[in-house]
Amino acid sequence: MPFRIALAVRACVVGGAISGLVGSVAAPVSAQSLVGRPFEDVVRYLGSPDPKLRVEAMRTLALTAHPDAIGPIARLAADPVDAIQLEALETLLRFYLSEVPTGTKRVAGVFETGRKDPGEAAFAIGPYQLLPRAVPEALKDGLAKAMRDDQARVRREATWTLGAIVPPPAGGAAEASLAANLRDPDESVRAAAARVAGAVRAASLGDALVAAMNDPREDVQLAAMRALGDIGEKRASRALRERFVHDQRGLGAEAALDGLARLADPASQPVFFEQVGSKDADLRRAAFEGLARLGDVAAIRAVEARTEGERDRTVRLARAFALARDAGRGLPELTAALGDDRRAEQVMAYLVELGRPHVKALLPKLADPDVPTRGRVVQVFGIVGGPDALQALEPTTRDPDPVVARAAEHAIARIRLIGR
Repeated sequence: MPFRIALAVRACVVGGAISGLVGSVAAPVSAQSLVGRPFEDVVRYLGSPDPKLRVEAMRTLALTAHPDAIGPIARLAADPVDAIQLEALETLLRFYLSEVPTGTKRVAGVFETGRKDPGEAAFAIGPYQLLPRAVPEALKDGLAKAMRDDQARVRREATWTLGAIVPPPAGGAAEASLAANLRDPDESVRAAAARVAGAVRAASLGDALVAAMNDPREDVQLAAMRALGDIGEKRASRALRERFVHDQRGLGAEAALDGLARLADPASQPVFFEQVGSKDADLRRAAFEGLARLGDVAAIRAVEARTEGERDRTVRLARAFALARDAGRGLPELTAALGDDRRAEQVMAYLVELGRPHVKALLPKLADPDVPTRGRVVQVFGIVGGPDALQALEPTTRDPDPVVARAAEHAIARIRLIGR
């Protein structure tokens, strides 16, 4: 997706009085009644029996944009008032994203997500634009509770929010809620749970995800197959191969092969060998990704010559991903596509997977004349981490483009926060 990072500038005072203007507050109580109160006093209002005061306290804390407000606000994710829960979930998203997007997006070439709920929209953009903030246990607990709310919309939105802002591991409570949501009577909740289970690497849900492959809703089946690959559930390899053989084509076959490619089980290598010659571009892409993740250089070289004439751009990038496993030979083709808004996210995901051994080879791109290319390399380094990435990012904080410079600051903060 196009490189874009913006940082909201907001007042931030903790332990003293909260300053700044509340702005437009919809609650009927006085918009200024909590402004200027000590932080701890405002936190106490989150437990008020008056829902108007709870909302005002949440909005006042949100204005600080201070990480200490995240845990207290997360309690309102389980508020008895649905509207307050939904506002709390969106407020929590805004602590981690300077802008919460909406819209439709294709996920991994497998299925569409088109709802405009903030959590799902935030999940769809991936981790690159997350602000460098710690995830307190209170946030995980609050989301886990909201995921089992009696309202389907709250359950769904809390599930997507978990996937959007909580990195693995999500914790036992969240995984238990995901397991319950995989059996939810609402199909949109089940689909969200399957997709998010993979994103947070909920390894305890292997059996539940295999069962979800037989869900009556196709979108749940597709999400479950991808998730089985994401969590590395090797026991599902046979089931995924059987599903692929059964379907042969269409979304089910694509999702099954995508799951196998993510699992990278050597037993699936013959399937990948065959499918690099498929008439279906999505199957060819997944097959190359599977070979890349297996990392068998001899196997990659065995298909290289017969696929030289590949014309589909997405498939060529997957092929380059595989070649990059062979002494980095595919890196030039990958990095050349970083400036292509339509292909950049695919390339960035590959570069993150290739990881630290290739950081030094990417350094020249930090001086590329194309601003989005520089920014995307910075975002990749922020995820990959490591001393080489950290050293490379320091001078990039003085990039002539202020958005790239700010992205470098965020990337450095992310690396230091995680301690990588």
